[in-house]
Amino acid sequence: MLIRPCPSQKKIDGFRQALGAIVTAMAVCPAVSSADDSEIWLRYDLNQRIDESRRWFGSARYRTDYASGSVSTRFDKYDVRAGMVWQLSDWSRLEVGGGAFYSSFDTLNDLFEARAWQAVTLDWPEVRAVKRYVVHHRFMLEQRGLKSDNWSFALRGRYRLSFTWPLNGYSVEAGTFYMPMSLEAFAKLGGNEDRVFSDQMRYTVGLGRALNDKWTLEIRYIREERRDIAGVDFEASSNVFELRLRSAARIADILKAR
Repeated sequence: MLIRPCPSQKKIDGFRQALGAIVTAMAVCPAVSSADDSEIWLRYDLNQRIDESRRWFGSARYRTDYASGSVSTRFDKYDVRAGMVWQLSDWSRLEVGGGAFYSSFDTLNDLFEARAWQAVTLDWPEVRAVKRYVVHHRFMLEQRGLKSDNWSFALRGRYRLSFTWPLNGYSVEAGTFYMPMSLEAFAKLGGNEDRVFSDQMRYTVGLGRALNDKWTLEIRYIREERRDIAGVDFEASSNVFELRLRSAARIADILKAR
């Protein structure tokens, strides 16, 4: 006789898998040192469908560091972003967007940034039926204008490999716990930017829950490794804990928004 686990047991098993994977991911990331920054990010994402091939998005985020390394300074950062996405096919989409970013520092001049970008996302491969596991490749080109004492300009390229693992269900739907995971590389492509970090790596692992058909809530751990783009032999890193609330007309629009 086949005994199926009850829903509560499936939730417990899902939590255990998620916690084990998060601990493992944090262990394999570069070791935390006393010079690391520790940051908290609060973010809200909104995705709304116009029709089957188009949707618009917006987001707002607040960042702060609650423990600074020996080479860092205290900061508060705010940003808002918006854009459009066109579904080119079942496995590809095009995105254009822009945003405003403001950073306030304790010992440095405040920094304002205006940013525009274009991105292509490819959903491949699809592992198992009905897209239970889909690997996402995102290629982005950013145009950045930064203002402190004077304006400076730069181009930056980004590549992100992301994956979502449903824990207590076959796919992500209302009531499902899931793990968002990603690896992202940033590279300066040109311009006269000489203040902020541009070349970096970002590792992300988290635990999310689809609260219903329109809302998800995620807790993410993000490890950032940055290199000084001015040519100085200097590196810095951050350990980030992010709380992200997301909403959309349907869960599928949230998952496609990664």
